[in-house]
Amino acid sequence: MKRYVASRSIPLVIQGVPGIYVHGFMGTVNNHERVKETGVKRDVNRGFIDSEAVERALKDPGSKLSLIRRFGGRLYRARTRNRAFHPRGRQKILQLSPDVFAVVRQSPKKDEHILALTNVTGKEIHLHIPLSEVEVEDREWQDLLSEKSLESEGGMLKTALEPYGVMWLKPSGEIRASNIKSMKLP
Repeated sequence: MKRYVASRSIPLVIQGVPGIYVHGFMGTVNNHERVKETGVKRDVNRGFIDSEAVERALKDPGSKLSLIRRFGGRLYRARTRNRAFHPRGRQKILQLSPDVFAVVRQSPKKDEHILALTNVTGKEIHLHIPLSEVEVEDREWQDLLSEKSLESEGGMLKTALEPYGVMWLKPSGEIRASNIKSMKLP
């Protein structure tokens, strides 16, 4: 499940508008039999969806569909709520480790940044991220997905990513600033 969610996180953080297909959103199994029948390779993920089976799966909190909905939903909500993921926002791919896909996203107005980290392996990865690479010197960062906080030391942000772990880190100062902007005056 974690590997699947990690694979879905990568197209959500790269520049542009991600294509999200219903079968990908729901995590349905590939239909190799249909490909054999039709000879059309794209039919691998064009199967029919049983609405009653979907309804049953959503009622079971431990089902694959419920887990994907819960964990994937955090990704989709965070992406739509943060201007750094704007399709025309800047991106910078970081070469931190061959085991981690890392990208810094910046809003078009350059007032919001997100450091997105995805562990693409089945092992825990420890990272030491120079803030000079991220181009944001904030000392405190918050993971938008887990709401955990991190503090940098000496210009270095240290963290560990669990197997297939995903973190979307935002400078805490930018979180406070966006909360203040969204407050309405009486």
